[in-house]
Order: sequence, then structure tokens, then C-alpha cells
Amino acid sequence: MQRFVEIEIRHEQSDGPKRWIDRFLMETLLATARSSVPLCVLMEAAIKIFSRHERLPLGDSTRRVTLYSLKERGEPNDIVVYCSDGQNAGAFAQQFFNAFAAECFWFIGVDCSNEHRNAEYVFGRDDSSFGVHESFFINTVVDWATKVIGIRHARDQSAVFGYSCGGAFAVSIGIRHPDVYGTIFAFSIAGRPITNFDAQPESHLSDVAFYFRGGSREPKGMRSYMKRLEKWLRSGGVQVSNGTLAGGHEFALWSNALNESISLAYKRRITNKG
Repeated sequence: MQRFVEIEIRHEQSDGPKRWIDRFLMETLLATARSSVPLCVLMEAAIKIFSRHERLPLGDSTRRVTLYSLKERGEPNDIVVYCSDGQNAGAFAQQFFNAFAAECFWFIGVDCSNEHRNAEYVFGRDDSSFGVHESFFINTVVDWATKVIGIRHARDQSAVFGYSCGGAFAVSIGIRHPDVYGTIFAFSIAGRPITNFDAQPESHLSDVAFYFRGGSREPKGMRSYMKRLEKWLRSGGVQVSNGTLAGGHEFALWSNALNESISLAYKRRITNKG
């Protein structure tokens, strides 16, 4: 199924991400109500984006994967951002496309498991669940995305995005598969994907760029862990950008962080509309 749509935000998850997006939308409505800008203008300003979804085989079941873009077919130098917690990828894609004129970007949302999200995302929680989902993410999803977009996979044009435990997954994937993804956007990292900081990072990680972002109102321990992870990666010559933005463990923070980080990572490929 494929269509041009005003993004519909799907709430298939039973935990936090639904509440984060609900809060973001409510804050947007309240801010608009207080301003002199009519709500209809805000709605009309949203860029219509192309979407296509499909259920792909994962173990004994299937998992929904959704593509978001401004065009129907890709070009050789296009950039693909693979998103954990794919139920919410459409909202992140909409905010990004509203901010930038960036037809060369594609977002691939990979839905998470309602029951086993942490097991699939945090390395060390459940080796079997993590491994099956990891293989699905780096093989099945990438093969599907490149076929649908119509391009060949290229690591320097492929990124992984995740927040909270999804951020832990993004870090693990970046460290374990530097030959597949060249850029990692990991925000508000939870679950501690790396616990042994004694060994030096492997030399081939120097080709991967990591972007960490946290919120000023998030737990201090979370920000401290991200700093420790940054220091460990830098000790191996890995490129790391780590920063703190105003906000808490919420959609608005991650959306702003993603727009900022993408604009830094691919500054030659985007144009600010603002």
C-alpha cells in the first residue's frame, strides 16, 4: 500500500512513547492557541509525505515496517535513516520534513515489540531475542528498504536512530555492525548497552559517527553514562558528538535532537526552510 498522506500517528505501543507524542501534540496546540497564528495555517504548513508499509517475516511472526519520504523513488546518493520504535517514525519524519527541504532523505520505521521491546533493544537482556531482531533489522529490513527505494545499500548513506532503550539498540548496532551503518543517532540512552569499558573500541569503529543527545531534565545518571560512553569511544578515535538540550524524556526533545543531529551529520545535503 502506498499513498501521500498527512502523517497519522499510530499508537500501537502500550507504554511511554504514546504519552510522549500525545504531550507534544497537546503542547503544540496550546502554544498555537496562545499565539496569533491560526491553527489552520499551522495545519496547512505541514508537508505531505509519501508512505508505504509492509509486514516482513520475523521469526515465527511478522513485523510492520514503514517508509516515509518526499518522493516515490530513490537516487544513488540518497540517505536512509533506519528508526527503532517505528510506530512513531512518521511523527519524527513529519517534523524533519517540515523543517528541511530534503528530498534525498528516507525514514524507515521498524515497529518494536509491545511485549519484548527491552529484550530486543538492550544487548545482554535476552541474547536470543536481541539476536533475532538484530538480524531482522540489518538484513531483512535493509534488503526491503533498498529494493523499495530503488537504490543500493551504502554504509556512509545509512544511519540508525533510536531513543531511550531504542538509543541503546542504535549504539549496539553501530558498534557491532560498522560495515552496515555509518551514522548513529542515539538519544537518552537507557539500558546501558556497553558495561565493560576496559577493552579499547575496535579500530574499524573510527569510520562511524555517533551523535548522542540527552535532556536537561533527564536523570543525571543517564547523562553521566552517555559521557562515559563518549569518552570510551573517543579513546579509540571514534567521532562522537554529545550534547544536552533543554527538556525531559520526551518526543519534543528527541525530535529537536534528530533535526539538529541530521543537520550536523549531513549538512551539505539539506536546506533549512526556516
